[in-house]
Amino acid sequence: MHKKDSLYHTLFNILFNNVQDGIAIINSQGKIEKCNHILQKITGQLEKEIIGLTLEELMPGIQLNNKEFVQYHITSMKKDVILRKNVVMEGNNHLEIFLVTENNIDENNIDVKLTHEYKEIKWLNEMYENVLNSIDEGIHVADVSGSIRFINSAQEKLDGYKSEDILEKHWLDVYDLTEESSLVLKAVKDRKPILDRYQNYVTHNGKYVSIVASAIPLYSNGNLFGAVAITKDFIKFKETSDKLLKLYNGTPNQNGNKSKHSIKDSHFTFNEILGENDHILESIKLGRMAAHSESPVFIFGETGTGKEMFTQSIHMASKRSKGPFLAINCAAIPESLLEGILFGTTKGAFTGAVDRKGLVEQANGGTLFLDEINSMSLTLQSKLLRVLQEKKVMKLGGNHETSVDVRIISSCNIEPIEAIEQGKLRNDLFYRLAVIYLPIPPLRERLDDIQLLLRHFIEYYNKSMNRNVIGIRPQVLNMFHNYQWPGNIRQLKHCLESAMNLISIDESFIGLEHIPQYLRNSFKLNNEMKTGIASGTSNLNILGEIKREEKENIIIALKRNNGNVAKAAEDLGMSRQRLHYRLKKYNLK
Repeated sequence: MHKKDSLYHTLFNILFNNVQDGIAIINSQGKIEKCNHILQKITGQLEKEIIGLTLEELMPGIQLNNKEFVQYHITSMKKDVILRKNVVMEGNNHLEIFLVTENNIDENNIDVKLTHEYKEIKWLNEMYENVLNSIDEGIHVADVSGSIRFINSAQEKLDGYKSEDILEKHWLDVYDLTEESSLVLKAVKDRKPILDRYQNYVTHNGKYVSIVASAIPLYSNGNLFGAVAITKDFIKFKETSDKLLKLYNGTPNQNGNKSKHSIKDSHFTFNEILGENDHILESIKLGRMAAHSESPVFIFGETGTGKEMFTQSIHMASKRSKGPFLAINCAAIPESLLEGILFGTTKGAFTGAVDRKGLVEQANGGTLFLDEINSMSLTLQSKLLRVLQEKKVMKLGGNHETSVDVRIISSCNIEPIEAIEQGKLRNDLFYRLAVIYLPIPPLRERLDDIQLLLRHFIEYYNKSMNRNVIGIRPQVLNMFHNYQWPGNIRQLKHCLESAMNLISIDESFIGLEHIPQYLRNSFKLNNEMKTGIASGTSNLNILGEIKREEKENIIIALKRNNGNVAKAAEDLGMSRQRLHYRLKKYNLK
């Protein structure tokens, strides 16, 4: 691959992991070919669920009408998004690139990663440049010698330069910086990324520029060949920061005073957690016990299992229920903002900083939920550990500690031991947070709850969508019972929402034709299922056969590994915790 091609390809890989708007890349067949993790968060669906869908299947009822900007409401996620469309063409080939932005905060990052190798390198480069020049963040790249190799349109606007005037010039000949103060040159020198750092400089045409930037080393085949800077106008960045900080600083209540509660209008209770399966009932029982304790709680559950429902239920059943409940997703906030949001800021801590209480202090007397704590940097985790141990918090830039009385509930969407081994979670922090460890079973381990959940969702969408659905046809129910549900209850709810959008107002039963195409393609119906449907065989008979086969496989794996649960779990392709669930479920010792 040509050096310039390698530069673009590596640059896209870097952008894919460091910017924050949703991206859907749609091929000439109209199918989503690639998406980023932000789109997964916005839609609440996993990558494997999104790939292969049309945009209309991902967002039922969306009306594109060849508009460049489209607003869409995701009912299940209760959020508005804006879609922006870009088309890259070369001859008869084309890609549609949709940039999906949450409508509540204007300043977002865009990230794109294209993994297909195209035969036409010229087309590939044009596509890359087209996307880079369509995003809002400034992008500029220097090689190891400090020469500027690329600058996009947003960076041209920030600096007041044209790319043709500065390409191939040395970084320090263009910007009033030194080798130490330049984030890009420092990233090249230290071979380490520098994230969300404030910087100001004067360009050689006399323009004063104030930015927040991340500088990331670029490698090709293991060799360092430069660094990329991803920049945001500081004024816009500060506006976004203020929105986030105000969001977590409390909202006015009916009396005009700031509420100490989360911005949510209501809180869940244990009575609202639906389920009759033994595993979920055990989790509810453990959650109720945790509500009578003051110890920290660590919740492990896959995405979409209902971790925040459990957290709110514990809070509402505890003696802290009249105190504040605050929640934050650690994966959704840049590290540079997260520290200030958690611990507070003092005036002068950084440019534009004001005196503001952090969430830890705001949650005094109540509960603070730290979702996806494995996404928090290890440095920030060490500061959190000190707060937990000392029960005192110091604001960013301050020199005075404030005593706090707050209960911490945290969660992780991967097994904590795995997170520790991957260096995403400090083991000392985990032991401090997991005084009470509460696992939530995935939907595939409580398939007997599906009908109960479906009845609840149908009732909900009948009211919100003015439908008259009574139930689901046996073929669909059988398929639901034989699907793995990687997105768990959230995915089941989205599936129902999609079906309810497609069903006519005069139809009473959801059939195969209403189910999203990607789900239908995932279902593997064997002859036994087809026979069961034709003869009216009970769904429970099919489930019983599946359970018997699963139990036999577990027994065989345990015998093969001399009773070693860890090795048996590895053979079965499941986690140790999941195997322990099944051992208890089938009463195996």
